[in-house]
Amino acid sequence: MTPDAFPIVGYLPKAENLLHVAGMCGQGLMLGPGLAELITRMIFNELSGDDKKILEGYSIVRDFKDAEIFK
Repeated sequence: MTPDAFPIVGYLPKAENLLHVAGMCGQGLMLGPGLAELITRMIFNELSGDDKKILEGYSIVRDFKDAEIFK
């Protein structure tokens, strides 16, 4: 579980072909269907501008200073 309780979704900068999708904790049922569509677009390199904006919040290199908000 991450400090902000959001999952990690994305490629590592040093391992471009390794896609991480982890840390959904109790929100997997809620986030799963939408993330499945997003991950499919990632794999096929068909991300829209909105997709890229969403992925910023799930990046493994994001700032984890925020606390969990879905308690």
